[in-house]
Amino acid sequence: MPGDQDTRSKRGNLLQEYSLEEYYCAVQTLRKKMPWEKPPPSVVWHAINAYLKVAYDGAPPPAVGSRLAILKSSVDEGFYQCEAFERDSKLKPSLFALRLGNRFYLHAKLVIERAPDGHGAQFRADSHDGHCSPDPSSPDYPGFQALLEQNQRIALAIETSWAEQGLPTFRHSFRQAVKLRVIGSR
Repeated sequence: MPGDQDTRSKRGNLLQEYSLEEYYCAVQTLRKKMPWEKPPPSVVWHAINAYLKVAYDGAPPPAVGSRLAILKSSVDEGFYQCEAFERDSKLKPSLFALRLGNRFYLHAKLVIERAPDGHGAQFRADSHDGHCSPDPSSPDYPGFQALLEQNQRIALAIETSWAEQGLPTFRHSFRQAVKLRVIGSR
């Protein structure tokens, strides 16, 4: 049949047959259907403490302290059901976000999401500031751009801290996928 040859040619190593973008799209579709292993609460608390150490010069604001107190009061079995987390879905979340802010911007988040392999998890510092921007002709534009740059520097410093402490991050997962692609192309 004409379609069989096309199908057979796609059965090799996914990283050899498809571009990295096509691979990630396929992985995104598959991973939503598979269960994933979320990090244990002790690992999340480790990530939270590392985040706070970089994000603030001292104690976080009271709103963050209240959110953390709520999370601390949850038992391990119900940790991911805690109201302190924002989720991408009520039924089968693949992303949990905790609004921790930083010293310049209160809406930044610690994100726990599925790793690209679909099974594990990774941490991401989401500056949560790219969804809106003043018009470039606005007098507020330069200040907003400066805020974006500060937030990006802090997010990168948080993720660097996590990586140095052995916590999985998006950058680590992406590097692993690229490494697999290079190895698979040999």
